Amino acid sequence: MFNNLISSSTFSSLLSIINSSFCLFSMYMYKKTNNIKWFKYFSYIFLTYLCIDLCLDINTGMFERAQYILHHLLSIFFTLWGITYNFGIDNMPLIMYTFFITESSTFVLNFNILIKKYLEFTSNNVPTMLTYILEKMSVLNYVIFIPLFIYTRIYKCFIEVIFNPEFYNILLSPRNDSFYYLNRCVILFLFIFTLLNFYWLYLILKNTYTKLTNFMSPKNEGDLKPVTSVEKGEKGEKGEKVEKGEKGEKVEKGEKGEKGEKGEKVEKGEKGEK
Repeated sequence: MFNNLISSSTFSSLLSIINSSFCLFSMYMYKKTNNIKWFKYFSYIFLTYLCIDLCLDINTGMFERAQYILHHLLSIFFTLWGITYNFGIDNMPLIMYTFFITESSTFVLNFNILIKKYLEFTSNNVPTMLTYILEKMSVLNYVIFIPLFIYTRIYKCFIEVIFNPEFYNILLSPRNDSFYYLNRCVILFLFIFTLLNFYWLYLILKNTYTKLTNFMSPKNEGDLKPVTSVEKGEKGEKGEKVEKGEKGEKVEKGEKGEKGEKGEKVEKGEKGEK
């Protein structure tokens, strides 16, 4: 049972939470001190995490984890671009900040994964106050995660990066000819990264819609059937949930619905006759 709890996916989520926590702390310190050294500190931690998690994803399955492998490869590229000769950090700290702050939604997501993993692990035990609190926290986390994902990975990326003319002016400036091909790769990979985020947004909204429809729909088909028939119609008088009729016994078999011994299904009538 303990092996099921500490699985590859659980270990990956733990690593992600540690990485995201240090990222948020580094971005907070950058905003507070305006010192780009915090980008460097986090970049080395981030690269280490990406390499470890990339190996875990590849070990789990190239096809099953393809989207995450692509994300990690793109993130490794962007991070190396940021710290190589300090180009991204020195020239576009706001862009680097926008990239790194997306880890805030990752923190919420993986924290929720760990909560669900724990609840699944203890599902056969007697419910406690802790499990009750974690169940409520899981719902709250999910509610927080969706707008946070949209804000950091969609809105901020579009406003601060994709629709930011300064971003392209710096990348394509003649004084940066030494990074000519690298900077053009940044633009290409940025659009791939954005498409990947839109794909994840689609999955998130689809999952949310499914949860809402399941929550609002009846729990079983019996909720849609106000009448249940008596299978053998032995008396026809104890048939649960009668639709109509003064005596209203509903019988599947029986000529008159009173004895229910032979005939077709009877739904209405004083004595069950249709």
